[in-house]
Amino acid sequence: MLEDKPIMGILGICFFGLGGIAFLTQLLPNGYYLKLDEEGFEIKALLRTNFTHWYEVKNIRASNVRGTKMILFDYTAKHKKWKRGKKLAKFLAGKEGGLVSDYNIKSKELVNLMKEYKRNSTKS
Repeated sequence: MLEDKPIMGILGICFFGLGGIAFLTQLLPNGYYLKLDEEGFEIKALLRTNFTHWYEVKNIRASNVRGTKMILFDYTAKHKKWKRGKKLAKFLAGKEGGLVSDYNIKSKELVNLMKEYKRNSTKS
């Protein structure tokens, strides 16, 4: 393919190469996780980490979005990040934020655990 259509060959190599790198990051120790504590929750995926405080979320619930099990929630007015992303998520899933529920715990159990952490959080 590189000889006949070099542009398509290079695009194919880049596309599948990036997909391979994304897959391999999932296999790294601590490359992908959800961590809950008394202040909030931290999500790490694809080498990026994001922390959200409990006082920034409300209405946590489990749902299916186009066949994918997810934990969905809205943000409070105290959350100032991702204004466009929140609007897009609200349009697509009906909630402003969410995370894929593919951890070693059932979705409803994870929702209950998150709600318990939120109730017991130090900063409400």
